[in-house]
Amino acid sequence: MSAPPSRQWVTDVAYDAFKIQDLWKKIGPEDVGLLDYYLGETPAQLKSSDQEKLFSELLADAVAIGGIVLPEPYTPEDFEFEADYLKNDYSYSEGEAHVIVTLKSNPELTGTFEYGEICFGPDFCLEDDEAYTLVYNIAKGIVDLLRQDPRHQGIKLAED
Repeated sequence: MSAPPSRQWVTDVAYDAFKIQDLWKKIGPEDVGLLDYYLGETPAQLKSSDQEKLFSELLADAVAIGGIVLPEPYTPEDFEFEADYLKNDYSYSEGEAHVIVTLKSNPELTGTFEYGEICFGPDFCLEDDEAYTLVYNIAKGIVDLLRQDPRHQGIKLAED
C-alpha cells in the first residue's frame, strides 16, 4: 500500500475575480448596494466601525467562496481591520482612505491597503469595478501584513 499524497500547502494569498463574481451573483442582482447588503442600509454618515464590519464580512465571504485563498493556517477570523486611520468618520466623497489590517495573534504586525471613499457611496453596487478592486485590495493588505512575519517574507498575491 502506497502512502497517501502529501498535503499541498497554500503558501501565497490567492485572488480569483471569477469567484468574486460568483459571490456577487449569489448575493443578488447587480444593483444590490454593497453597504445595503453588508450593513443593512447605506448610512448617512459612514463610521469607521461600519467600514471595519464591511471589510471583515467581505473577507469572510470572499474566502468562503474561494475568491481569496489564505495560506494555512489562517482564517478570516484571524484578521482585524482598523479603518480610516488618517481621518475620522466622514461623509461620502472622492479620495483615498487607508485601512490597517492586523493579525489578532500578533497585533504588532500590520499591513495596509487603500480604497476609494467613493466605494461607499449610496450608488455603489456589487457589480461595480470598484467592488472587485476593494476585495483585491483587502487581499493585498493581508499580503502586506504577512510579509512582516519572517516566516512569510516571500509571500505574494497570486491572481487567477
